[in-house]
Amino acid sequence: SARTRRTSSILPRFATMGVQLSSLLNGANAIVGIGSALRALQLFRQLPPGAVVPVKFGFWGEVMNSWDGRLAYLVYPCISLSIAFAPAITRLTSREPKAPNWVRDAQAFGTVMDCVTGGALLATGALIAACTEQVPKIVNREQDALKPEWLTKAYLATLGGLYVTGYIWARRAAS
Repeated sequence: SARTRRTSSILPRFATMGVQLSSLLNGANAIVGIGSALRALQLFRQLPPGAVVPVKFGFWGEVMNSWDGRLAYLVYPCISLSIAFAPAITRLTSREPKAPNWVRDAQAFGTVMDCVTGGALLATGALIAACTEQVPKIVNREQDALKPEWLTKAYLATLGGLYVTGYIWARRAAS
């Protein structure tokens, strides 16, 4: 049918485009993660020794939980570096995942999942970068929550959008 011919002619372009998008996302993750970690190390020096460091934020960006001592702030550069290097470490240490039974094109499915994972890592890296920058201001009482107040909600909406898009994309490309 015409739909089958049109879909089969799109798939080679999809594969190339998906791999390029995945590589672009991995590069962006590395830049955001390493940059955020370096910025965190700069800001760490400015924290007082007895700092109470926020480590958990609520839906409106409010501080939900804090840890005592400025060393707690080092969780942010550690998370940033984990996000920066996660794609490379995963490629080096993981076996090829088994695709679900409905998947006919495992390579297309893997490409879609790589793109969704890269997008989720980038969104998470951006949120951690915002936390990295703002936590010292919260510690120093210059602000009382993450700003803007919609930041956490936007992050969660972004993840939801990525997962829904990934599901639809995978269903169309791999089945």
